[in-house]
Amino acid sequence: LNRDHLGRIARYKARLVAKRFSQVEGVDYTETFSPYDCCSALRTVLAYAATLDLDLPHLNIKTVFLHWKLEETIYMQQPEGFEIPEEGKILQEPLRVAAGITSEVREAEEELETLALYPSDTEPYVFVSKDQKDLMVLVYVADFLLVRSPDDVDSIKRRLSTRFSTTYLGLALFFLGLEMRRDKSGRTITLSQPWYGDDIIRRFRMQECKPAKIPRPSGYKFHEQGSTEEVPTQLYQSAVGSLVYLGTGTRLGLAFAMGTASVYLSCPTVHHWKGVHHVMRYLNSTQHVSLTLV
Repeated sequence: LNRDHLGRIARYKARLVAKRFSQVEGVDYTETFSPYDCCSALRTVLAYAATLDLDLPHLNIKTVFLHWKLEETIYMQQPEGFEIPEEGKILQEPLRVAAGITSEVREAEEELETLALYPSDTEPYVFVSKDQKDLMVLVYVADFLLVRSPDDVDSIKRRLSTRFSTTYLGLALFFLGLEMRRDKSGRTITLSQPWYGDDIIRRFRMQECKPAKIPRPSGYKFHEQGSTEEVPTQLYQSAVGSLVYLGTGTRLGLAFAMGTASVYLSCPTVHHWKGVHHVMRYLNSTQHVSLTLV
């Protein structure tokens, strides 16, 4: 599901992927993953754009994986509902989608280099122009976030559209699950994830919990011996994973507590769950907190 800045479903997408059986029901079975870690890169790009008052057009490439060229013949067991009578028939076209996940980085670099855009030395998914110092493109699978002065945005969009079938989504208000509010006069961009925080609180039934002022209770330590009674591993992993994602996006204050909680993912106890429970109490009482980039 692709959502807008209000958390509403904007459009549906379907993908065919090779079976890996690595996702677990109750933990991450309904999630879609990508080999990118873009939150720090996104914050850097947005801070740069805010400081120089640059526009942030958002482009989406339709069926992005179908643009990548397969250099090998690949076989895959036919998925249920897509059987072809001839046994052993090569599923070449659908496998562009399945194989694209491993080749997209190489192919994206090659395509962007034809536009004189090259990966940054520090952020491999931020492409910069050697000719135009204020031109950047942040790539996240099918989403391109352009950073450019207003006068040149249209020309960049046209150049990308000649190589890909693109959808222009306007100036970015929502990217990678982060809602963006811009103050042009103050040259700042404020990031928040209100609907994602609300979703965590609802999933773990913490709407009526007692508020907390800090992410960890005074004197509490995850490594200390408390109750040795175990809690369901999937429940603990799901909660920690959700809070870690929130902490890497806009709620950086959660990072230390959740980094410590992550140590006990394989054998959580009631003592560890109390620590995670406290973080969710803090989250529920600080939903208004956001991150401002200047």
